[in-house]
Amino acid sequence: MKLKEVMNFPVLTIDSDEAVHKAAHIMSTNNIGSLIVTQNGKPVGIVTERDILKKVVATCRDVRHVKASDIMSKSLKTADPNMDLVNAANLMIKNGIKRLPIIEDGKLVGMVTFTDLLRVYPDITKSFEIDVEKLPKKYKKWLRR
Repeated sequence: MKLKEVMNFPVLTIDSDEAVHKAAHIMSTNNIGSLIVTQNGKPVGIVTERDILKKVVATCRDVRHVKASDIMSKSLKTADPNMDLVNAANLMIKNGIKRLPIIEDGKLVGMVTFTDLLRVYPDITKSFEIDVEKLPKKYKKWLRR
């Protein structure tokens, strides 16, 4: 099975210069946990609820003055829509990420979460390149769901 068969789309984005309060509003309104951060229309990072909580709220920064680019994860790992689910899961585990933006011809076309992969392919762990028992605790928690 390919990522294009399970990816979520459209993907909501926010410009890198927008304030964090706008990101929080978009996420809250749309009941989602992350936004892809763009600059000149190109994906450059991702901002999550956890980023907002840890990097803004917990440190008492003003959500009106902190930019999405200030708190985003910059090393954006992406995949092609034709990547198979097992390779995508291995990529996510090796990079410690839960969300994988899907890029085709330089454009953001979808998003897949680790939970999406487990939902459509519950036995995916049998195909992992690494020993599931050696995974960090957070991954074991995801696999128990």
